[in-house]
Amino acid sequence: MKKFLALLLTLALLAGLTACKDTEAASTAQEQHTVTAPTNDATFVYQPDDPAATLPGGESVVLVTGPGGTESGEDAMLWQGIQTFANTYGYTADAQTAAGNTADEAEAALRAAAESGAKLVVCRGDTMGAALYRVQENYPDVHYLLFDSEPHSDDYSAYNTASLVHCVLFQEEQAGYLAGYAAVTDGYTTLGFIGAREIPGIVRYCTGFLQGAEAAAELQGEYVTLQTWFTDTYENNDAITQRMIDWYNNGTSLIMVSGGNLYEGAASAVNQTGGKAVTTDVDNTALSDRVLVMHEGKLKANLNNQNLTQEQVMEAALRSERHVEEHVV
Repeated sequence: MKKFLALLLTLALLAGLTACKDTEAASTAQEQHTVTAPTNDATFVYQPDDPAATLPGGESVVLVTGPGGTESGEDAMLWQGIQTFANTYGYTADAQTAAGNTADEAEAALRAAAESGAKLVVCRGDTMGAALYRVQENYPDVHYLLFDSEPHSDDYSAYNTASLVHCVLFQEEQAGYLAGYAAVTDGYTTLGFIGAREIPGIVRYCTGFLQGAEAAAELQGEYVTLQTWFTDTYENNDAITQRMIDWYNNGTSLIMVSGGNLYEGAASAVNQTGGKAVTTDVDNTALSDRVLVMHEGKLKANLNNQNLTQEQVMEAALRSERHVEEHVV
């Protein structure tokens, strides 16, 4: 499945790179490309339209992050990729940090990045997706690379992706499924899932976790329970940590945690109770030996280990003058 998804991503990028480079291309209707992928192990090699052509360089690529900056987590991995790309192709790498976790604060940071003269603005997550929905048409010379979301209204009722916005999406339900299946296979039968908000990406982690646990339970003839809770905040606090502790003390053996910095509460709870936790998105095992890794961090695993690097995705975004509709990894 990983090979198949990587193949689809590569083909999607190749289709995007065949777009016209003139300035009128952004305003014309997008062509629909239908690709039938073979089911064997055929290999495809990423190449730009003209292998002899080089990117112009000399411009800036700006990463816009949440208030946590580039010190840890997914934004840290993106920042490493941006720096490598900039050094390779002669661009300047810069970072812009949002003042807080709201869409308004993310919008202000995106506008500051665009108005700084950036050629490519990179951002990640649903809050940035909501902010980008507002600003994507305002800066016609700026390309955007949005990881892990699509531009959407605040209530998720409307989606619209402008021609110079490129989205890299992930299949969270697959990671969740593997975590749930592995958990039950390893003997954990009283499970919990705690998500920051009831938004599409986190819900997909939850449903995948449930389905994987169910499949393993049926195979092994086990009785498995799963309780869920959405905290409605990305910020961990004492009340959230205490609820995790209560779950463990009442018999929950393993909790999957997704969103914001809830992983900090999970690490504290497992250290106090002896329970186990699975966190999403990045490797948090350094926080506790009771925080498990059942799959690699999705950005690293799905880009760097799938024959397509973050640098290549950024190159594609800079070369293409039209929306590369969806890279599913």
